[in-house]
Amino acid sequence: MKIIYFSCRCLGICYLESPGHGCADEGIETLRQAVALYTTQFTGLHLAALSTNDLVIAALIKQEKYDEAVEELVAVKEAKILKHGEYSKEVSDFYKQLGSLYLIQNREKQALPTFKQCLSILNVIQAKPNSVTTSVQDIIKSLEANKSVRPMFKLY
Repeated sequence: MKIIYFSCRCLGICYLESPGHGCADEGIETLRQAVALYTTQFTGLHLAALSTNDLVIAALIKQEKYDEAVEELVAVKEAKILKHGEYSKEVSDFYKQLGSLYLIQNREKQALPTFKQCLSILNVIQAKPNSVTTSVQDIIKSLEANKSVRPMFKLY
């Protein structure tokens, strides 16, 4: 069954990298099927399925399908927490990415608590602040002051 999953994943990636109309959509759908296949056969989202889901999100962002990207991202939140723990780099990255997507969509009211959650995780997992922590703090200050903020993080 894992061979079929990895074959679907490879096919989806090939579609994403192929030039032509509709190939990206076909790639996204194939990758979604690979994730569904994996989660059906093996209970829960394994790291392989999570990384495939990340490819789906990246493709959606590249196509500027931000609403779908947010839906995909939120759908794996619990799996990421279960897999990595609530206070982990992966979960802080999740909140950072979700907040950035909210900013792109001009949903500042949703971005602010999302970045605050990211910062609270960063404060727990890091011994001392780094550039990511400082960037998140700057975004929070700007949002609290009702200033226009552009996403400061590479989405993918």
